[in-house]
Amino acid sequence: MKINLIKTSKKMEQNEQLTKKEWELIGHSLGVNIYMDKDFPNSYYRNFFGTGKNTDNYKVFEKLVKKGYAIERTQFGEPVFHISEKGIEMFEKNVNQK
Repeated sequence: MKINLIKTSKKMEQNEQLTKKEWELIGHSLGVNIYMDKDFPNSYYRNFFGTGKNTDNYKVFEKLVKKGYAIERTQFGEPVFHISEKGIEMFEKNVNQK
């Protein structure tokens, strides 16, 4: 199945009240580049995003955790995030499937 997220990013942002950066980080965490047409994976080869606490990405992920779309844990003393089942379902529901 093909997807094109760049064409739907405005719709996605309006529907789920997520920022463009939040959509980008969810996609990146799952190994999906939201700016390219590509096959929608049957399963994700990754679900991981590591970042330092003093970064803009950390602040974005804190918001995703509060919304229930991501989970935070610590690995090697640093924060890492995973997209929750709720986040994956929301992401898949809002992509433009061709």
